[in-house]
Parts: sequence; C-alpha cells; structure tokens
Amino acid sequence: MNFVVKFAAVSALALMGSAAAASDRPVSVGPRVAGPAAAEVASVEPSLGAAEVTEAALAADGVRLGSDAVGPLPAEMGGSEVILNWDSRMVLKTTLYPNRAVGLITRNGAHHCTGWLISRNTVATAGHCVHSGRGGTWYDRRTMRFYPGRDGASSPYGSCGVSRMHSVTGWTVNGNRDYDYGAMRLDCLVGNTVGWFGMYSHTAPLNEPAIITGYPGDKPQTQWISSDKVREALTRQVRYRMDTVGGNSGSPIWSDRSAALSTTGAWGYAIHTFGDTANSRNGGTRIVSAVLTNYVNWINLP
Repeated sequence: MNFVVKFAAVSALALMGSAAAASDRPVSVGPRVAGPAAAEVASVEPSLGAAEVTEAALAADGVRLGSDAVGPLPAEMGGSEVILNWDSRMVLKTTLYPNRAVGLITRNGAHHCTGWLISRNTVATAGHCVHSGRGGTWYDRRTMRFYPGRDGASSPYGSCGVSRMHSVTGWTVNGNRDYDYGAMRLDCLVGNTVGWFGMYSHTAPLNEPAIITGYPGDKPQTQWISSDKVREALTRQVRYRMDTVGGNSGSPIWSDRSAALSTTGAWGYAIHTFGDTANSRNGGTRIVSAVLTNYVNWINLP
C-alpha cells in the first residue's frame, strides 16, 4: 500500500511538471530580421550602456530620432493596478541608467504598456502587452513602438519599431496569470546606447527589496518609481505594495542584487502584471528558471 501511494504521488508531481513545461512553451509572431550577428548569451547580464550619447550613434543603431505625440491609455488596457493607501510614487529623470533602459510602449499611437531592455534589441514585458490571452490574438506589432527613457513629450533616445513578439502558451492559450510574460524584438540596437537590465531567477524573494519603474497611465508618458519589499512569494508570482496604475504592466520588478557580484547594474527578477485591490497587493510574474531560459533563447534568436 505504501508503495502504491508513493508511486501515485510521484506520478502526480511528474504530471504537474509536464503541465508547467507545456505552459512555458514559447510562441512567436513576426519575421526574423537579418542584421549584425551578436554573440550568444548564456545568461542575462546588465549593461550600463554608453558613457556618452550622440545622435550619430543612435542613428547608426537604427533608432528613429525625434518625438511623437502619444495619446492616453486606452480603457481596455487600464487594468486593476491600484494605489495602496497613500501614493508613494516619485517621478524620475530618464537620462541616467537604469531609467533610460525602461521604455514606454505605444500601440496605435497611444500609451499601451511598459517594457525594459534586456539586450541591445530585446524588451521584456507582460504577456498581455503583446497578446490578448486565452485563445485571443496577437496585437499588431506594426502599430507598436518602444520609447526608451520617454519623458513627457520628449524622447531623448528616439524610438524603435517592433519586428517580432514572443510569449508562451500558458498565456496565449490558457490566459493563466502565472505565465503572463512576453518579449519584443526591436528593429534597432538602442540598448548599445542606453544599456539594459540583467535578469535572474531569485530563489528566495520573500522580504527582499523590490523596486518598480514604469509608465503609469495617469502620469502622461512620464516615468515613475515606487519601492517596497516582496510581501508574498508564490511559486510563479510575487506580490508587493508598490503603487501602480494601468500602463505599468510590463514594468521590471528589480533591485541592484548583491554588492558582492562582480557586475554592476540593475537586475530584474519579476515582471509587473496585475493589481489586487481586495488584498491590497499588486503583483507580477516571477522570473523562475524556465522563464529565464525563454528570455535567453529569445535574445539569441537571429
């Protein structure tokens, strides 16, 4: 009898693991775009970008210079992110790292989401920022743009188009919040200038410092920051009391990791995706090992 019980438990765990693996199966839309080859990466290490920024360097990396008018956040993207008690957000200047590696994502010329660079041409964001979820549809990448370090009407680092988008079947087929993560491949190499975030799987995030940086829809196209700690760590989510509003979706949950690390820079360990008014929490998708593997593979795609 004991043998049978143990066998059944192992089988159940195996099935759970198999289901999780299937939910992390990557899916993409958009063509692969030929361009300069980049060295493959085995992990996502941060880059501080260029010490000096010039328009010539941005143009050489395929960035479209100049600013565009951006409309307000559409109602359907408002989400349920919430201000918890008093508003703890503070506005940021965007010409310093890592703020300049966080960008405003627009769709059809309107405020859509937040994203953050994790390579010279790859942006991490929420799955619902690229796909409507649960058997729905991909958003039209041709109408989307990424503005690193957008500051109101100013785009100090120009903007880039989106050539390809990625997510996983746990989101696109099932609409499961645990798998609400995605990425965009840009048609430029702006990360060479503005830098990018590192990304890692935080195995014990409970009570660890947490910072969110992004573009809330109630603060038109300006970047805001809020900080707290991880209040709850679930298998695939973290929850916290940083203040967010619709438009923050896709923002990095990050810290400077450990001072003992040989690399410097900002490190993301979750992606902001939702708010929970009833439980006074906002939350996001944890970058567990399977998630990190997908991001590394998306970076390495030609």
